[in-house]
Amino acid sequence: MWPPMWDRTSFFLNCAVHAPAMYGAVEVFAKSALGAYQAAHGRCEQSLPFWSWGEDRFMQECLKMLGVIPIPDYTENVRDARCWGSDCGNKGAVAFHPFKAVNGWYRCYLASQ
Repeated sequence: MWPPMWDRTSFFLNCAVHAPAMYGAVEVFAKSALGAYQAAHGRCEQSLPFWSWGEDRFMQECLKMLGVIPIPDYTENVRDARCWGSDCGNKGAVAFHPFKAVNGWYRCYLASQ
């Protein structure tokens, strides 16, 4: 079930281990949130240290700066090593992250079957 605020200009936070955050394995945005970014991303590029962040943190901080509403979704659907851990055997997960090398990705793929 979608959160009741999903029809608003919003995006999902998918990790709360260290601090509420949006991690890059799966990033979910309302279409209007991306419209807000398209219209004003220059403000973010001038004000935020994007060169020292990954794209996920940049988008999170930029959207918040532009007034986009972050919606917490800590259901552990995304198994990210930086957050919940990459448990490839978790049949309820929809994504596993990060697997940068083919062999590691393939082992995770096999474990997820």
